[in-house]
Amino acid sequence: MAQPPNVPQAQLKDQVPRDSRVMQLILQAAGVEDYEPKVAQQLLEFAHRYTVDVIQDASAYAEHAGKNDIDIEDVKLAIQGRITHSFTAPPRQEFLAQLAKERNKEPLPPVPEKYGLRLPPDRHCLTAVNFQLIPEPPPGQLDSSLSMDISQDNNDDEPFTMTTSVKHEDSSAIGGVDSDYDMQDVDSPEQIATTFKGHI
Repeated sequence: MAQPPNVPQAQLKDQVPRDSRVMQLILQAAGVEDYEPKVAQQLLEFAHRYTVDVIQDASAYAEHAGKNDIDIEDVKLAIQGRITHSFTAPPRQEFLAQLAKERNKEPLPPVPEKYGLRLPPDRHCLTAVNFQLIPEPPPGQLDSSLSMDISQDNNDDEPFTMTTSVKHEDSSAIGGVDSDYDMQDVDSPEQIATTFKGHI
């Protein structure tokens, strides 16, 4: 903040609050000479908050002891409680070295051969195949199996005839009409095999 040129330096010092001057003297006593003006304000806020917390804790201790006024013992107990919970000092270097030495005595766990998550067997995983494929036989194999079933089922030497209907595309030869032979209409070879099995 810029200082007005017509205001004397002594008058500006008188306008500074007493607590701020005390905090500046504390900083000078600690050897801190160069700092921003907001540093003193932050330290004042911290001191005010800490003092209020200590007084509240001391009041609670005095009330718990059945006393009407706060004495020095209540304040000391409140400060000790704040130091224990709010201002925890780091452990000593010797203690940390001893703790690290005892910890390093334990061997490290072996490195597993397989990395990542261990999955259950394939049959228990959702990625397993949950269906079966039944492949269809080739056309040649289907015809041979059908002829074998017909020869095995027709053992009674019963004559049978098969008729089918054939339509000629050449209309000049037969007149473009269906020519019926002495064969019964059969839809598919599978029905033929089923029909002959019924004669047994």
